[in-house]
Amino acid sequence: MKDALSALGSEIFRPLVTLLLPGALSVSTWLVAGVMRNEVIARFFQTARSESLATLVLLMLFMGLLCEEVGSHLEERFGRTRGG
Repeated sequence: MKDALSALGSEIFRPLVTLLLPGALSVSTWLVAGVMRNEVIARFFQTARSESLATLVLLMLFMGLLCEEVGSHLEERFGRTRGG
């Protein structure tokens, strides 16, 4: 039982760290600015809580994947320039 829980922990922790956290960091500033400046966005987050949460999670995943892709391209480019 302990081995099953440790495997589950690593399977959940790795995508959380590599996708959701960078996505959340990249979305958070724009989200706060959007809610403060746009009444429609603020009303959407106040009235449709489930839909706004699902939208936010999908946006965070998208931005996390985008950050990972850009990071891998930069890593490849740095590797080529350093001769590795």
